[in-house]
Amino acid sequence: MTVTLDWPDRDNTLAAAMIAALHQAVDQANADPQIRVLVLAAEGKCFCGGADLAAVTGATDETSYRALLLAMVASEVPILARVNGDALAGGLGLVAASTFVIAAEHAMLGTPEIDASSFPMMLVSLLGRLVPRRRLNRMMFLNEPMTAAEAAEVGLVDRDVAPVHLDEFVDALVHKISSKSRMAVTHGLRALHAQEELPLERSLPLLEDRLGALLAETS
Repeated sequence: MTVTLDWPDRDNTLAAAMIAALHQAVDQANADPQIRVLVLAAEGKCFCGGADLAAVTGATDETSYRALLLAMVASEVPILARVNGDALAGGLGLVAASTFVIAAEHAMLGTPEIDASSFPMMLVSLLGRLVPRRRLNRMMFLNEPMTAAEAAEVGLVDRDVAPVHLDEFVDALVHKISSKSRMAVTHGLRALHAQEELPLERSLPLLEDRLGALLAETS
């Protein structure tokens, strides 16, 4: 399943209606056993330039940026971000919340909020799990964005590729994901999400239980 950000004249800025549509797409992908991967793409030169402030602080779950990020992180279907251009501010949150990321080599990834006397509060937790702290400090406090190549080096994206090869690499990864057991992938994503913030002495018993649940379904 592919869902495409399609507001190129506004750098695919996330308005409330777009956030609600993305959230619905994640829910739909999770509810359909035939869907093996959800591809998040974008029209135009920019992947996503940010999110509307009103949407970020939205009061309802249907249009809340917070709820969208939580749904993406908790998704039991892998989400593959096809990053065709810059991913900034709230757009970088979509990248960080995805399971896999293929980025065009010219894409820049950053958090420019500090230069508008703001701060990327909603991204602190997500980026803190993926980006080394000192590099994250330079990104968030000094507005020093990453190139796609640097993002690949630190693990924020899986791979940076020439734009002409972007679809080729995305399609290859979709094929590879789809060749795996949907049941095993679902259980694995559930386990990763459940143990993320737990100390080792609590995460290992939880993972042992998850393994038992998976084995019970396969026997």
